[in-house]
Amino acid sequence: MTYNLLADKYTRGGWHSYCPPQHLHWDSRRERILQEIDSYSSDIICLQEVEVQVFAGELQPWLAERGYRGHYLPRQYGEHVHGPPEGVALFYRTEVFELEQQHFFLFNAVPTSPAVPGSPLASVADVEEPSGSGRDEARAAAEPGAAEAPLASTSGSVDAPISRKRERRAAAVAGSSSGDSSDDEEERRPVASGGGNGGGGASTSGRGRSNEFWSMFKKRQEGAILALLRHRASKRQLLAACTHLFWNPAFADVKAFQATALCREMSSFLTRHVGPEGPASVPVVLGGDFNSLARKRVPDVFDPKLPRDGLVSGVYALLTRGSLPPSHPDHPASRRRPGEAANADFRGQPLTTSGFQLASSYVLAHGTDPPLTTRTNNFAGCLDYIFVSPQHFDVLRTLELPYEPSSDDEGPRGESGGRGAGGGGKAGGAAGTYPDVKDPMDVPFPPIPNEVFPSDHLSLAVILGLR
Repeated sequence: MTYNLLADKYTRGGWHSYCPPQHLHWDSRRERILQEIDSYSSDIICLQEVEVQVFAGELQPWLAERGYRGHYLPRQYGEHVHGPPEGVALFYRTEVFELEQQHFFLFNAVPTSPAVPGSPLASVADVEEPSGSGRDEARAAAEPGAAEAPLASTSGSVDAPISRKRERRAAAVAGSSSGDSSDDEEERRPVASGGGNGGGGASTSGRGRSNEFWSMFKKRQEGAILALLRHRASKRQLLAACTHLFWNPAFADVKAFQATALCREMSSFLTRHVGPEGPASVPVVLGGDFNSLARKRVPDVFDPKLPRDGLVSGVYALLTRGSLPPSHPDHPASRRRPGEAANADFRGQPLTTSGFQLASSYVLAHGTDPPLTTRTNNFAGCLDYIFVSPQHFDVLRTLELPYEPSSDDEGPRGESGGRGAGGGGKAGGAAGTYPDVKDPMDVPFPPIPNEVFPSDHLSLAVILGLR
């Protein structure tokens, strides 16, 4: 299961003015969110926009009572950002899986090619603990206001203090001396595109102002949690991963580079703990909010000209095809924001997944991704995915979305167990496809959150069979 919960602090910036205030309050949304999580009884749960006190005081103890162990990686953006840190959380059912290794990291701390200008070629987020350690720490946020923020944690240990030495190391790697220039609600504005006018590097070519790619990549605090699990029944290993990529459609190149950093770290993690054959032999389940469309068909300010059959976002193309050529509009060598110089650092260099070639579980089941997993009053699209290594899994069932698939095999929503208030739906069959719509805003589904759906994202869930 993957689910972006909508952090409480992001409900206060006016982005959800269409929702009555009583349905935006966390006390109201909490019960519906917990009901939804509980109703699906997933063995692996990937959550995004989890505020630190929600993880430590609510989700972790609540899920522990139900047999889960949890890991958490928060992010914070600096003193000007109001509200507590929020981040990603990964839970797994302990009667189904045994933890062998875990890893927390931020994308800007991953050794990359080309290397991040001015950063050491080593990750400071490489603290890993074997099963039973009970605690782990990843690198701290680099911005000044985040020094006292909780770090990555296991099983609810979110109050570990950060050492000043680690803080300085983290700041050196992140290369950022100031917070993000946007307000907190702008940090997660619910929009995305198949591309943004991105690019950038320390070296530039052509005329124009300096490219912003590297400066933005270095100061972003998105990252991921990796857990190497052993399936108790089959004794097989499995890599579970949870992430949340940068939101901004103007920086689709940064998102694509975050995705390649994610895959590089996944490969390195498996190689260290399984061996050289690890990346190819270990089944992968990667859930999260990728802030990237599978295919954009409606031009916008970020992509005013699209191919006839639409634009597959750089992130989606990279993860599902294994590489992203420099000619792709979202590649750092191709994207520029208005007035920027071209980026020479990536010229002729494709982005890769370090050997992974993943597939959307909904595509494996239905032939296409859902038209939307988020809907506000000005944006709709599919941004959330559960990617798997297709050679290792059969997708047996998927959680149906609250709009009708175009199949005679599926009854009206509710007859096959559709979601009611607070969730509670059961998985739909693998037969049938979702409507092939040019503009997801045309899908007959209201803006969320509302009195039924507690977040501005819909959850996804699948039942997988190991081959």
